[in-house]
Amino acid sequence: NRWLAVRLELVGALITTGAALFAVLARDSVDPSVAGLSISYALSITQTLNWTVRMMSDAETQIVAVERIEEYAELETEPRDDGKDAESIRQRLEAES
Repeated sequence: NRWLAVRLELVGALITTGAALFAVLARDSVDPSVAGLSISYALSITQTLNWTVRMMSDAETQIVAVERIEEYAELETEPRDDGKDAESIRQRLEAES
C-alpha cells in the first residue's frame, strides 16, 4: 500500500512541476490567473489519484466478496458426521488387529 502512495505522489509532483514549468515558460502568452489555476488543479491531482485508487480497490474487494459468496453457495454440503462413522472405523480396525 505504501509503495503505491509513493508512486502516486511522484506522478502528482511531476504533473505539478510540468504545470509550473509551463506557467514560467509561457508567462508572456498565458494570463497569470490561468497559470495559477492550472497549478492549483495540478496540486489537487495527487489527492484525486489517491481517492480513485482507493475507491477502485474497495470496489474490487466488494466484488471478490460477492464472488466468494456465490462460490460457497454452489458447493455441495458434506454429509453430517454424528460420530457413527468414526465408531465403525475404530471397530473395524480393532477387528483387523
